[in-house]
Amino acid sequence: MAAGLALLGVLITVVVNTYISAQRAQDDALQTYFEAMRALLMNEDQNSRTRTLMRAQTLTVLAGVDSSRKTQVLRFLVEANLVQMGTRGEDPVISLAFADLEGVNLQRPYLERADLNNADLSNANLSSADLNNANLTIANLWSADLHGADLSNANLSNATNWTKTQLLSAYSLEGATMPNGKPYEDWLKSKPSNPPYTPPSLQACGDSSRSRALCSDIGPMVLPTSGGGMSGVPKLTALCLKADIGGVVQFH
Repeated sequence: MAAGLALLGVLITVVVNTYISAQRAQDDALQTYFEAMRALLMNEDQNSRTRTLMRAQTLTVLAGVDSSRKTQVLRFLVEANLVQMGTRGEDPVISLAFADLEGVNLQRPYLERADLNNADLSNANLSSADLNNANLTIANLWSADLHGADLSNANLSNATNWTKTQLLSAYSLEGATMPNGKPYEDWLKSKPSNPPYTPPSLQACGDSSRSRALCSDIGPMVLPTSGGGMSGVPKLTALCLKADIGGVVQFH
């Protein structure tokens, strides 16, 4: 009994220390990003090379931090007028195409003409956002809050994981190109069909009763059992766990 409690204490310590280390690493990455961006912004020659470096730095940091830190990055970009139409009507300095913006919480951001092509906006709070003329082609809109957002003239072609109720909660869709490629007015008359969303972490789980995988936000963790399997892969029992607060456990 005492040995078991001691082992449990060691495991808890390891988990806590790992969490603290991960948080510190994310804080360091964020600080490094802001310092690099400030240096690039001080460069008076904002040429294509500088813009490429800014975009590379931005995509890299967004891919490695959690949603609260993603929000800090996006707020910085919006306030610095780097991801929306310029004051003279010029295109954004930084494209957010393919950006990982999952879970960002930024109400009323000014994102007119922002390039969000292929961006992951799942669980993002963009309520009352100005997305006029924004490029949202192939964007992932799973559970994104678009309530009151201005999507007039936005391009939503081939956007994924949306619902009609979600899109109609926007303040305006006038002139927008909808997910089926049709103008907003024609889209209203059609019956939209979008496939149900399956989180990537669950797609990685097997469906065999002999396989077991713990699925989390960082991908599957395989827990082998005895017996072996094809190509040296152990036989497993499938257990897919969505590892977040209020998550759903699914058995296959």
